[in-house]
Amino acid sequence: MLSHSNLLIVIELEGAVVDVEPAHWHAYSQTAEAFGLPRTDRAAFWRIVRTGKPLAQALKGIKPKQLLEFEAKYQEALESDAAIEQCTPQPDMELVLPKLNRLAAVALVTAGKNRAARQALLDAHGLSMHFLRMTGLSARLDARTDQLREFTEENARCVVASTGDVVTRSAALAGVLVVGVNAAGATSQRLTQCGAQLIYPDLAALACEVDSGATALIRNGLLPAREVVSGSPFVVPDHDRGRRSGGGYRSRR
Repeated sequence: MLSHSNLLIVIELEGAVVDVEPAHWHAYSQTAEAFGLPRTDRAAFWRIVRTGKPLAQALKGIKPKQLLEFEAKYQEALESDAAIEQCTPQPDMELVLPKLNRLAAVALVTAGKNRAARQALLDAHGLSMHFLRMTGLSARLDARTDQLREFTEENARCVVASTGDVVTRSAALAGVLVVGVNAAGATSQRLTQCGAQLIYPDLAALACEVDSGATALIRNGLLPAREVVSGSPFVVPDHDRGRRSGGGYRSRR
């Protein structure tokens, strides 16, 4: 197994680590019921979300003046504890995350507002321990890009593995190498349009890419052509990292 010294992989929580489709369906179902609207087919609804099409396509019979209110209530429901609790780890995370940890330092980011519920979700599934730190990204674009740029100041070789428009665009604007993970969230086409330079089907594929020599990442200028000597790639000692496990999100308003 290869070890890339000074490599930091920053992973977006939603989609890459946990499946967020159940949260979206829960929020949509609750909001549609509150508005007295029939639900569309679940698979059709998820295609609308992933492709970024107007939510109105999943709202049969809604009046134009109700649409903005529905969208606001839907986003509110999506950030509820009840919705976030619906999320489940992506397949084989108990194997993929330790593998990534052996290959690089691993950090986690989210653009979501309900950080406490996300932390509880990670803790409940035993995932917090796999991340060097967890950062809650600002709602402001300028502050968000600064946060992502700070990762490159700490680690010259840094890659963001993103699943949604917000983090992908922000990382690209920050000048960070961005790879898309399309296991859930935005489609490959959307991720590419937002600035992702490479697309992987899931985190397992990214881990295998790094482990096998990271040819595609080298081609994009992330890693040197020659393998760095193996050793602990972490930016803090292992004992310090252990004390930080589950320590919660760092936020910037």
